[in-house]
Amino acid sequence: MEQNQSWEDWKEELARKMAEYGWENKKAAKDYIQEDESRMIGSLCQPLEIFEKIRQSEVVWIEESVEARAQRILNEYLKEPLTQNASQKVYLKMKKAIQAISKKLGSEKANKLSLFLDECEMEYLRTGSLEKNLDWISDLLRNYYDPFYLNSLNKRQVKVVFRGNHIDCRDFILQSNH
Repeated sequence: MEQNQSWEDWKEELARKMAEYGWENKKAAKDYIQEDESRMIGSLCQPLEIFEKIRQSEVVWIEESVEARAQRILNEYLKEPLTQNASQKVYLKMKKAIQAISKKLGSEKANKLSLFLDECEMEYLRTGSLEKNLDWISDLLRNYYDPFYLNSLNKRQVKVVFRGNHIDCRDFILQSNH
């Protein structure tokens, strides 16, 4: 959603996305689960009403190793897109994402990451392997996203109602009224 998009437009977009993921009875769903995000998600901006509700909500914390998260990110943001797009387009999108957080990363770190992405793309073109990308993804998780997110949670003093792996969290959600 663009910053000037209306609440109605946001609801339409949410309903469309829910339908894409198989929520046929989307109008009957009064509760849904949302990843704890900042108000800006890439170039999209959540309506303030939704963002404030998310910030007041209880948290179910999925615990997953950096390695498992890096592999999931590799699959979602590189491997799957590369089945439908040229590597140049996919890696350019990654570089733009790094550029978007360059102020928080620092220009030296952002430039190093961008150069490393070039090496990863060359490796992919040469060998078909994406494994080298796990290095920069893991590094970004450990040294940027995790500290940033934990700091945000500490500032907000969120109420964590459950912690566990994906399956345990899913079971908790399905069995609770949270």
